[in-house]
Parts: sequence; C-alpha cells; structure tokens
Amino acid sequence: MKRLLSGVIFWCAGVLAGCSSSPTSGVGSSEPGPRPPSGGNGNADRIVGRWTFVGIGGGVAQHSFDTEFTTDGKVKDFLLDSAGLEIGSYKIEGDKFSQTFTKKDGTEGIEYFTIKKLDANTMILYDVNKRLDVEYKKRK
Repeated sequence: MKRLLSGVIFWCAGVLAGCSSSPTSGVGSSEPGPRPPSGGNGNADRIVGRWTFVGIGGGVAQHSFDTEFTTDGKVKDFLLDSAGLEIGSYKIEGDKFSQTFTKKDGTEGIEYFTIKKLDANTMILYDVNKRLDVEYKKRK
C-alpha cells in the first residue's frame, strides 16, 4: 500500500524518469520556481479547492486520489482517506500552470501544463512535456 501511495503521488507530481527541470513553455521561466497564485479572478481562483483525479489521456484512472490546491500556492495529495501529503507548490498565469515538487532523489522538479478547461466542476490540464491530458473533477 505504501509503495502504491508513493507511486500515485509521485506520478501526479511529475516524478517520472527524464522529467525536465527546464521550462518548455513560458510560466516563470525567468524565476527560480512557482509562486503562489496571484489574487483576482480567473484560473487562479477557480483552481483552489480539492479535486479528484479522473484519468490521463482520455483513459479512466485505476486508482483514485484527490489533489488540493490552496490559496497560498501549495499542493497536497490525498490517497483514500489519508491526512494529505504536501508535495509542492504551484503557480498560474493565465492558462499556464506550473508545479514545483521534490523528486525521490531530493532534487527539485518543475512541470508545466496548459489549462485546457477549468470551471466549477472540471479541470483538464495538458502536460506540455508528456503531451497528455490530465483530468480532474471538483470534489463536492
């Protein structure tokens, strides 16, 4: 169970071999890493809350977990009814989303996404490096 939890959480955070730490699409490319989302309306406000992972690339998830995005730019993952594990931070600028996390080897990783859809119920992020859609549903 512990191994499964680690695998799911690290995948969500983008901790796959070969994960690039250099930006390929403009979010924070001149800065060391993500900052908390800016105030105001838009995607930065809509992402705040707890989201249930649905699937990758149109496929259905075999294991469900939740991800929570906080107003102060932190990201937490929850598997089943766990207390939550803080895995990093995030930043949103328009439709660009980046997430910073710690890899298994202790180094920092950054993953970049384009927000394809973000409304009150659905979030679809396009992973610009892996070229996959990652889908979540808002937890009620």
